[in-house]
Amino acid sequence: MKQGEVMKYSVNTAITLASAFLMVSAAQAGTRISTHIQGQEQAQQLYVHEGKAASLDSSGRTEFIYDDKAGEMITLMHEEGRYMRLNDEQMQQMAGGISKMQDQAMKQMEEQMANLPPEQRVQMQKMMEEMMPGMANKKPSEKVSLESSGKSDSINGTDCEWIALKRGDKLISEACVADLDDTAIESADYQTLAGFFKKMSDFTSQMSGDVEDAMLNQHLFANNKVPVQIKEHKDTGIQVISLTFDSQQPKEDMFTIPKGYKQESMPEF
Repeated sequence: MKQGEVMKYSVNTAITLASAFLMVSAAQAGTRISTHIQGQEQAQQLYVHEGKAASLDSSGRTEFIYDDKAGEMITLMHEEGRYMRLNDEQMQQMAGGISKMQDQAMKQMEEQMANLPPEQRVQMQKMMEEMMPGMANKKPSEKVSLESSGKSDSINGTDCEWIALKRGDKLISEACVADLDDTAIESADYQTLAGFFKKMSDFTSQMSGDVEDAMLNQHLFANNKVPVQIKEHKDTGIQVISLTFDSQQPKEDMFTIPKGYKQESMPEF
């Protein structure tokens, strides 16, 4: 082989190896989801990688870990140096226990309200709604519906369409959703997110009876959609939540329990 051919071969080989390295690096990179809540300076961070999800606190420490393969949630309590590991059955038990406690508290408060003057009864009702928004002043017969608003938008450079979530005639929330292919979320990470949000929706709906989150998540993951902005309609006003996605390699210890932490048993109700 002549000198020029050797040089050409070497350059081509280097390009091929570099391309392969970039492809491997991209495959190993995870997904970072930044949630910006209106009125809060710091965004909440959620990392997804290789079948696991980790939520970080304001100090950059992992608050909880979701392991899709193991089917469990791990909550980290850094101040106490402890952690709690919950599987599906334990999460259902905890949700049921919390639900019973809420029912008992609601019953006691309703009994107290019956003997109060009208003005104090209104104040008590507001306090109940603040303490247990999913339990207070709810009409089970009201139908929860999800419908397209027919409006399109572009948020942070991503095209999306608005959908509306209603309970009866009341608007609960709106979400501008984009196609998965238009975001930086990898397909495998998206499946991990689907499992994570389903568990969280099942957990909260079992506690409070709310099906709004479950219905929205079911619609999103069934249609490969991603919310880029959510508007929650409350009595105090509209809260805007914006989400951004990028490819980000998580730290190695982000999905592990710190050394020396002791396991805590699930609380009894």
